[in-house]
Order: sequence, then C-alpha cells, then structure tokens
Amino acid sequence: MIGRYKADAVAEHARTEGISLRDSYAYGDDTSDVPFMQLVGHPIAVARPLSVFALEASRRQWNCLSPDT
Repeated sequence: MIGRYKADAVAEHARTEGISLRDSYAYGDDTSDVPFMQLVGHPIAVARPLSVFALEASRRQWNCLSPDT
C-alpha cells in the first residue's frame, strides 16, 4: 500500500477498531507516507538528514530519526 490508499486503510482500521489517531504514532520513511502520517497526532519520519523526506518532515515540524542511528 502506498500514498492515499495507505491513509484510507489506516483511517478505516482506526475507525473499525476504535483507535484514536490523535493519540497514535506513525513512522514513515518516504514522502509517499505523508498522507497517512498526517492522520496521527505523533508522526515520526525516518530519513537521512537533508533528504527530501527529512526536509518535508522539518517543514511540517515532525520529529525525524536518522536510519543510521
């Protein structure tokens, strides 16, 4: 699953299971993960510094972890 399809699946799963997305964490490693990461209260990017995804995470004020640590 990728992009909007992943976001739709996450939203549907949360709805059917009664999961609070506001209280949830999401980890993503690609810009295609942005749609589902926007759904949660605690998005965390896993990206190399200065990569496109790390810069996007910074712009959105998301925490970012380096895959090298």
